[in-house]
Amino acid sequence: MPELPEVETIRRFLKKHILNNEISAVSIKLDKIVQEDKKLFIKHLKKTSITDIKRQGKYFIFVLSNGYYLIIHLKMSGQILYVSHEAEIIKHTHVIISFKNNDFDLRFKDVRQFGYLLTLKSNELQKYLQKRIGPDILDVKLLEFKRTLKNKHRIIKSLLLDQKLYAGIGNIYANEALFIAGIHPESKSSDLSDNQISKLYTALQEVLKLAIKLGGSSIGDYILPDNSIGLFQKRHKIYQKDDHACLVCKANIQRIKQGGRSTWYCPKCQKLKKT
Repeated sequence: MPELPEVETIRRFLKKHILNNEISAVSIKLDKIVQEDKKLFIKHLKKTSITDIKRQGKYFIFVLSNGYYLIIHLKMSGQILYVSHEAEIIKHTHVIISFKNNDFDLRFKDVRQFGYLLTLKSNELQKYLQKRIGPDILDVKLLEFKRTLKNKHRIIKSLLLDQKLYAGIGNIYANEALFIAGIHPESKSSDLSDNQISKLYTALQEVLKLAIKLGGSSIGDYILPDNSIGLFQKRHKIYQKDDHACLVCKANIQRIKQGGRSTWYCPKCQKLKKT
């Protein structure tokens, strides 16, 4: 958390507010949040401007006018805040970026301190991302998705969360998509039929796009930069619905642990195929 829809929602918000405005000051309150030399980081940002904001998976990619990129990853509890320059600096605010002709700051807050920022040259960006993540799940075609799942003999829930295969899917949307597709989270990917994989692919695409439209799921630490919230948590069918009745069959939703993460499923709608 945040996952692809939350990161995309923040990206779209920031594109409306901070592009093409010169950065006048950069303040680092906690050195470890910046994963490079502190002085170089400030040098690469100051007196430049953000000309575009892109995203791959859960990574923000801020395009700078000097040929560098600012990379931000929120990890578990990171937040990007867009607040008045005069606003109180709240606890756990670690980086502040101020703009020359704007009364607002971009502030990075992170309670758990797992998130980070760094700058990269244009020729370093793809190499950096390729080491960490696969293609963005919204850019993946059905044929490629089928080929990957058939060739991997892995538990499907674990596979979906593997960012090196496909970037962007997190626990919320993996749970939701598996429920919609009627697939048990402990199924092996190679045992799924072509029809099941097609249903899962469609479910992923639809649930992620709807979540983006509704501003993401505001649970845990996720808020938009202006402190507003997303609405997709109101549409969750299975995530964190322990002992609720399934919306389809009325059976009690079950929770299990997979790789240290909670998984929710309906025992009737998502039956595990016996092998």
